[in-house]
Amino acid sequence: MGKKMKHCLLTLLFLLLESCRLGELQSTIHGVINGSALLPCLPCPASPSEIQWKNEDGFVVFYDNGVEHTGPQSRFVNRYHLYAENGSLQIHGLQMEDSGLFTVNILKGSNQSYAEVVLLVHETVDTHLNVISNTSRDDYCVVVVNCSTIQDQWKVAKCNGSACQETSRAEQHNSSNSLHINISVKNSIICETSNPVTSSSISLTDICPHGTTGFRRQGHRRHRVRLLSYIAAACFVAAMGGALFFRKYRKTFR
Repeated sequence: MGKKMKHCLLTLLFLLLESCRLGELQSTIHGVINGSALLPCLPCPASPSEIQWKNEDGFVVFYDNGVEHTGPQSRFVNRYHLYAENGSLQIHGLQMEDSGLFTVNILKGSNQSYAEVVLLVHETVDTHLNVISNTSRDDYCVVVVNCSTIQDQWKVAKCNGSACQETSRAEQHNSSNSLHINISVKNSIICETSNPVTSSSISLTDICPHGTTGFRRQGHRRHRVRLLSYIAAACFVAAMGGALFFRKYRKTFR
């Protein structure tokens, strides 16, 4: 079984476990190959006397009153850092096979805490976000961007200061469903992949220095023009009606 297939099966298994383990504290942490990940211990007492981190292979590290002991068969030797003040475990140099379920037992006095952490390690997806066109004026900005990967996946979208409209699939013969272009809370255009830890972004402030409201202001402008046209037409009809009425009954008013 290939590594990718094994990783997918592990991911599905852990998500299933996560949904079924009612009453147990569990969190999911994502990382990328050769990166690092912090496995939290929540909730855990401060400055515990004993900390035990384990995974499917056995002990990762055992902390006992200031002394750390690494598991004899642990593949995390020289790749971890234990934060004894709160029980969290930092793992460096992540590999795909590091994915799995980790458990931590904490002891402080007569109080004991237990938590579970699912670690999912992903391959890095190199994304590139480029501006294809930029229509920018003092109070108006619309940009068309293209997000692509080295695996020849791509997606095109038209964006303004509040939203992005991805080009329909009929217009993108080779577009990827795994890429999504949106506006982030930091006022940036962001391209995200199915990999939750990989993204690229472009600041709207940099490419639209004069205005980032785009479609919204354009719609407001059209609405105002239409409203003024209606008012002008109503005034014209009222004036013409008044003139005809006065011409018809002017002898009556004399």
